[in-house]
Amino acid sequence: MDRNEMSLEEALGLDMENLPDESEADFTVNDLMDIYREDSKRLKEVSSHLEEFIISYESGKRVDREPVEAIYDLKIFLLCSMARLFNPMSTFGKATLQKAIKCREEFETLVGPMTSRITKDNMELFKTVLNVDLMEDVRTGRRQAFGALRTLEGKTYGAAAVVWHIDPIPGEKVGVLRIDWLFVNEKFRGRNLADFLIAEVVALCNETGIEHVSVDFSTENEFKQPLARTFGLWQFSLDTSEDPDVYIRAGDVANLRRLGEFKKGVKSLSSLGEKAANQLFRGFLVRSGYRGYLLSRDLPENYIDFGLSCFTGKPGSCTGLLLVHRLPYGMLRVEYMDCTKGHESDVASMVSAFIAGVVAGYDDNTLMCLTPDFDELSEFINGLCPNQLGQHLIEGILSKPDDDLDGDDIKKILETF
Repeated sequence: MDRNEMSLEEALGLDMENLPDESEADFTVNDLMDIYREDSKRLKEVSSHLEEFIISYESGKRVDREPVEAIYDLKIFLLCSMARLFNPMSTFGKATLQKAIKCREEFETLVGPMTSRITKDNMELFKTVLNVDLMEDVRTGRRQAFGALRTLEGKTYGAAAVVWHIDPIPGEKVGVLRIDWLFVNEKFRGRNLADFLIAEVVALCNETGIEHVSVDFSTENEFKQPLARTFGLWQFSLDTSEDPDVYIRAGDVANLRRLGEFKKGVKSLSSLGEKAANQLFRGFLVRSGYRGYLLSRDLPENYIDFGLSCFTGKPGSCTGLLLVHRLPYGMLRVEYMDCTKGHESDVASMVSAFIAGVVAGYDDNTLMCLTPDFDELSEFINGLCPNQLGQHLIEGILSKPDDDLDGDDIKKILETF
């Protein structure tokens, strides 16, 4: 079967004629109202328990964190559940989600941290829910992350993490928030922590004016069904797509002669010396309007591999730039590639030089990763590396609704059922 023709059901491996109830994400308005009423009722009960706790806490009585944490978790989850019923980016969804965030903040004021931005200062706490490459990306600012902190047998753990970055939209003031990673420690599964972290991300979008959230995960991901169900319940529209990234194994590069022809005129950044190389790539990024982590003063000294990174033109009038970073696990990732107007062919030349450098200097199992930005470059890479690795993805998108709902709309709907 053509990969482009794979349906969502086939990608998830679902039997649509015998689909289990818990995998269904389509509800009638009657169903939504029933869920809303039931959650509202439970919310009142949970809130009364929390009032008792707050009175005990304010009177100076010692209160164990774990049982109180469990009650707050339930209240936050119920608010999240209500916020996502119609759309968490609608007026009603925003207001309800904000109540969930305030509930979390109340716990943190009374007891201690429940959710935290992951930074280089607290990253060690979350090493069980992040891999080494992601930790480096968060540390350097390439990606951002929230972590959930939970208690077990008196000890606080980094129980879950969500990692994201923001892609700009040409001509728009705000971009698209892309979720790159969502993982819950095995000890804490079944406690709705994935929902809590999605809530934090969506609330951040609501607060900053971002109107689109996207996520994708491989059809080979062992957690694809629970991920699809979770994001589906958060109103993400799910579909299948091709992975935009290209993964090339050095040993699979077939046309070495063609590489040599195309890489002419490309120079390595290392040929300039470290100081001049830094000046060239930072100057090019500034002139091109780039705003992001590569211009950060906190970027590690050897983050950019000057030996594999390259440019076209002259140092004073650079026409193209390709920057490479070697990840901790060994993959060589193209962090940036662009050219000035009229020099579009320079991109293929720089990609050729990069691939040739890897083939010459690394073993056959070394992986290269890059994202072709136009069809001609994809076709060029296919000609060089016909056995490149690729994956089929399940892609989800959550957007601010065109037909908005606020609290009054919900009340009117409730009155008719």
